[in-house]
Amino acid sequence: MTQNYRATSPPRFEVSAVPMLQPEYFQLDNGVPVYAINAGTQEVVKIDLIFDAGHVQQQQPLQASFTNKCLIEGTAHYSSNQIANLLDGRGAYLRNFSDLDDARLTLYSLNKHLDYLMPVFSEVALQAVFPVAEVATIIEKSKQEFLVNMEKVRYVSQLHFNRLLFGESHPYDTFRTAEDYDKANTDMLRSFYAAHYATSPFRIIVSGKLQANLQTLLNQYFGKHTPVAAAVVPTASPTHTAASVQYIQRANALQAALRIGKVIVNKHHQDFMGLMVLNTILGGYFGSRLMTNIREDKGYTYGIGSSLVSVQQAGMLVIASEVGDDVQQKAMDEIFIEIEKLRREPVPAGELELVKNYLRGTMLRGADGPFQLSELLKAALDYGFDLTWYNNYIETIKNITANEIQHLAVKYLETDSFTRLVVGKQQTENNTNERKE
Repeated sequence: MTQNYRATSPPRFEVSAVPMLQPEYFQLDNGVPVYAINAGTQEVVKIDLIFDAGHVQQQQPLQASFTNKCLIEGTAHYSSNQIANLLDGRGAYLRNFSDLDDARLTLYSLNKHLDYLMPVFSEVALQAVFPVAEVATIIEKSKQEFLVNMEKVRYVSQLHFNRLLFGESHPYDTFRTAEDYDKANTDMLRSFYAAHYATSPFRIIVSGKLQANLQTLLNQYFGKHTPVAAAVVPTASPTHTAASVQYIQRANALQAALRIGKVIVNKHHQDFMGLMVLNTILGGYFGSRLMTNIREDKGYTYGIGSSLVSVQQAGMLVIASEVGDDVQQKAMDEIFIEIEKLRREPVPAGELELVKNYLRGTMLRGADGPFQLSELLKAALDYGFDLTWYNNYIETIKNITANEIQHLAVKYLETDSFTRLVVGKQQTENNTNERKE
């Protein structure tokens, strides 16, 4: 069969701005803020309820995540089976999710079924009851998953790393033990729910092809809720934690998990957008320097990457990989060789242009459709911004120079400022703080 190949490349154009539909803003009768993105051609809608009910709010380990996870286990008028059947019967999907700063409950539905589904959606959010048997089953199942995961070096490194960065008992410390699962119970979840869901202020983002009576529906099911004053958000700004080198021994490990990182600025800081470009060059896409060196050239790993994470009171730069246990020190050395190159040498023009094009394309793809726009909006609102933040980011990508990137590398990527964690079988020559688990 004859293959037809394109003789010329498709036309190229520079992305100078990301087309974004600005949301409509209104409040429900009780003052709950609503952001509405009315776009798309399909008769579907996504409704996000966003609560200040994240990890930073909890008083006990696992309290925030289990409360969110068990919302769908029963309400004042619906059992967990009834909730599942009502959703499945209308082709709808309910997603619950919590992270460090907040928690979400999201409904995906056809517009024609909203009248039918809103009562159960409202009850799951505001009238959950946390049945004892169902909650106990979920806690026990989660504990067993935890014990299985504790045999995986990658999971162990994730579990420990925030504690190394922020310190023990810091609001962003996500460490937990099997005993924490044993202490979790229905009463613990109900108390957190009462303070951070049932009587708490929240906000709503709706997106999709929105029907005319949506505001009426939202008022009917969420506008009668009477929120009290929001709970005080604990201070989670970074405390000074000295960079350290930690080793956790796993006698049966076939690979070693490497995690290297530091606390850094978040989206509120003027350097953050430039750091996003710097991070992409270092390890933020498949053609990054870390991937090219440590996967492609050295063959030490199947994958390695760096992430620049912004949370509301801090930021984190984290490099993560799993490598052969016998090459863990070599891989660690190569990571810092790449970091030092960024500090010593300007990024070549061709590489910088490639990364800029990649980032602009990623930004366009991330804004393609109302549901994706709602995610961008949520990420902006978390910091008091609106969607114009992203066009400012596009401007930064367009205008940032190699010298500015090198300046950021010198300012933020000092070798001694990084905390390093290795979880594996054998100790590296430079890791002196060894822990056996």
